[in-house]
Amino acid sequence: MDATKDFNEAVENSINHLLDNYKNNVSIIFDDLGKKLTGGKGLEHIKEEWELINEQTDRYLDQIESMTAIQDLQRAYEEAISNNEGNLTIQQSLNQSME
Repeated sequence: MDATKDFNEAVENSINHLLDNYKNNVSIIFDDLGKKLTGGKGLEHIKEEWELINEQTDRYLDQIESMTAIQDLQRAYEEAISNNEGNLTIQQSLNQSME
């Protein structure tokens, strides 16, 4: 009985060792492939670069939207000033608000 148990344990250990080697080899293959596809940088580095590009793009778009909103507001003030040409008090008040 002990010999059979020892044999089964040895077979199980051998199978586990083979599986570990297989997993390691697959990891190495994918790492090498990732490095070849990314000019040696690796997929994780490319992922980080992509996320950084997206963050910068979002900030840029936010700035553009802010500038557009400011321009729209300035245009509205200028129209209000122009629509109140006869009322100096309103024009001065609008000019102060724009500053």
